Amino acid sequence: MGTIVTLTMNPALDIATSTDRVVPTHKLRCSPPRYDPGGGGINVARAVHALGGDAVAIFPIGGPAGEMIHHLLEQEGVRHHPIATGGFTRESLAVEDRQTGEQFRFILPGPEVSVADQEGCLDQLSAVAAEADFIVASGSLPLGVREDFYARVARLAQVLGKREPGRDPGDLRLLRRYERARAEDILAMRGTVHGLFRLFDARGAGIARLRNAGLNLANRLPVLKNLLMRQAMV
Repeated sequence: MGTIVTLTMNPALDIATSTDRVVPTHKLRCSPPRYDPGGGGINVARAVHALGGDAVAIFPIGGPAGEMIHHLLEQEGVRHHPIATGGFTRESLAVEDRQTGEQFRFILPGPEVSVADQEGCLDQLSAVAAEADFIVASGSLPLGVREDFYARVARLAQVLGKREPGRDPGDLRLLRRYERARAEDILAMRGTVHGLFRLFDARGAGIARLRNAGLNLANRLPVLKNLLMRQAMV
């Protein structure tokens, strides 16, 4: 088995416990908790390591839960490269009802990951995955990360896959290849920003009415509003 590099953009500290009965309002006395590092790519890296393979996990972390994930992976001997961020890594809680055997799972939202931290994760992936055989990007995406983020990872993987043997992943020509692969996204964002600048810079009364009507329409249509917000988070 070759080296596998995983990317997890929304890691979680998984907490598992149990109680006699899950009921509302009452305080529920639970058994001692079990802590596990979690998130799609981290789970893959842990499984590969447990089976004797070579895996490296890359992920953003912040706060006590992030430090706990780092500590647990160190204990397991899983190679990893955490990227420090300003947010707090999320937690997830699984509670088993011992009377019924049912499990209740509470998944907390992850922190908002800035564009700079996203680029930091991609830079680390580029450096570590240069000599890897497989790249696995898995798990949910946190706030601030566009839905097409994994498409960017795929383009990066394509560029690294075409790299000539022995070429440094920081080689200027290799970076230019990746830049060309992202050219369409960059042009689309430039066009959007330019259009918004022109729209809000216009002073005519007719343009102002049209602009206000468009804003009111976007505010009344959640699907359109969310689409515009995601596009703005690049």
